[in-house]
Amino acid sequence: MFKLIGNVSKKVYYESENASDLNKWRLDNFTRGSQVEGHMVSKYDAPEAMVIVKANTIKSKKEYLNDLLDQGKFEEY
Repeated sequence: MFKLIGNVSKKVYYESENASDLNKWRLDNFTRGSQVEGHMVSKYDAPEAMVIVKANTIKSKKEYLNDLLDQGKFEEY
């Protein structure tokens, strides 16, 4: 799980399973195109500087053991 977080406000703007989907969302929402002297110019208008972080989800022991059972790993259980 990846998150796009504001650098100053720590606001979570978007969450995604992989970084490529997150980057696509960021570019779709904050890139503006304009025509200047016959050339297409892209402008990036984000509300603040942002960082992409990988979310570290910590599971309880019960959730971990249930995941092992779901995967059929009985010897590790």
